[in-house]
Amino acid sequence: MNAVDILVLHYLSDKDETYELNQSFWKDRYSANINKIVNQLVRKGYIKLEVDVEKSLNTLKVDQLKSILKANELPVSGKKKDLINRIKDAADVETYISKLNKVWLPTERGKEVINNTDYLMYTHRNLSSFMTVVDAFNTKRNNPQLNDKEVLIHSLESSYNYSQETSRFKRNLVFPLWEASKICRNYDDYYGQFLFLVRSCVSNFSSQETLSMEYLLQDFDYFMDTYKIPEMVTNDLKILLSVNPEYTDQLYSVIEESIKSLDLKTVFTASEIKDSINFSMDMDENNLINTYKEVFSRSGGKKTPHKKTAKSKKSIFETLGSIYDRLKR
Repeated sequence: MNAVDILVLHYLSDKDETYELNQSFWKDRYSANINKIVNQLVRKGYIKLEVDVEKSLNTLKVDQLKSILKANELPVSGKKKDLINRIKDAADVETYISKLNKVWLPTERGKEVINNTDYLMYTHRNLSSFMTVVDAFNTKRNNPQLNDKEVLIHSLESSYNYSQETSRFKRNLVFPLWEASKICRNYDDYYGQFLFLVRSCVSNFSSQETLSMEYLLQDFDYFMDTYKIPEMVTNDLKILLSVNPEYTDQLYSVIEESIKSLDLKTVFTASEIKDSINFSMDMDENNLINTYKEVFSRSGGKKTPHKKTAKSKKSIFETLGSIYDRLKR
């Protein structure tokens, strides 16, 4: 089986016979002939189409289930699960078997494949902008000792390294590292999530090429916009630290380790990076701007007027309140 065959197996599993895979999607995304793949999965004994009372009942709508119950003079109250259990326990099978759709049921062989390839579905749904399911499949085939989480992170790293080595432009590590943190979260590795989130934040402070660095130092607004950590990263880190406060004491040491492991060249000190991360999580605009001002000035930034200043402003609720008061008069 190849990676696309396995994806189709995942998609078909427990769907009823009326379910249709989008032909154009599979053709455009994976150059796949769906009908051919489905036929092969059936012929090779990975999946079969037949009636399974519980799963087939689950494909029916509530009104259809109630119709079966009424025909058997049984109560029709309760949630869908209650209706299904009542039909299974008390209804005469002969009164409803003909109404049931067939369901795509994985065989034991198919179940084994599905249980061992969760990483392919994760890649397909979450990582398609970084790599393909074929990349993840090949990583697992070449490194069978790796678990699903390790396969995904290894594949993500390989994809980034390839892009970095074959391009004349410096690639941004912030988002690949953020994706790695989400992989760890998906597999309940919260300390791993913490490490990758911090590395994602730290990588944002990497100095630009000489020419662009000279350009950055011409304008503070551009300098700050370039080095501001994406909010989705700091928001994830803030949530994680609120649930796992014991990680907070390790923040500075992990930042220092990240600077070394990423071989980071930056105009920010480790302490300034830590402060910037904390100020970003706290949405402390005043201190964040002041920290960036210090770095900008120390690095030779031009002393030209800039627009970024910490402003006192009304909250949206205060503004709406004052509008409401005026309208009441």
